[in-house]
Formats: sequence, C-alpha cells, structure tokens
Amino acid sequence: MLPGASPFIITGLRQAFQRSWIAVVGAEMLAGSDWGLGWVIYDAKEFLNANVMLASLAVIGAIGFAFERLVFGSLERATVQRWGWYRPPRHDCLQTARIIYHC
Repeated sequence: MLPGASPFIITGLRQAFQRSWIAVVGAEMLAGSDWGLGWVIYDAKEFLNANVMLASLAVIGAIGFAFERLVFGSLERATVQRWGWYRPPRHDCLQTARIIYHC
C-alpha cells in the first residue's frame, strides 16, 4: 500500500510546505514581529525601499526553491529508487529528431 500511495504523500507534503511557507511570511507581516523576512518586507514598504523589498522576495524564493530541491528532491529520488519507478533509457534504441523507435 505504501508504494502506491507514496507519490500522493510526497505531493501533499510539497503543497503543505509551500502553503505553510507563504503563511509564515504573511504572519510575520501581519503580526508585526521584530524579525523575519516578512518584517523586512513590511519595514521596507514603510520606508519605500524597493531594492530591499525585492531582495527579500528573492531570498524567500531562493529558500523555497532550495528546500524544494534539497528536501523534496532527495525524498522523491529515494522513493523512486527504492520502489523502482524509474527505468533508465536503453542506449541501443534508435532516436532521430522526428521519429523515436521504441525497442
């Protein structure tokens, strides 16, 4: 049962992380905390520092992208290798630009 359900579990974890990451940054803006990227963006908005706001958005995106690739990418690779959902391409197949001959 676990091999069949693991793609859906991983997808659910990815979506949960994405939504929680958005919620954390948004909560920092609304709660008015004294630290965090949401506070930096809110503070930069108050003082019209567009470069700080854009840099903070880039950092938020970079953290989300890195977490996606490092955590969920490695989890997905481990799952695929463990349960054998990946079949490497055969090198003896003939491939051209328009026609692919299946072996």
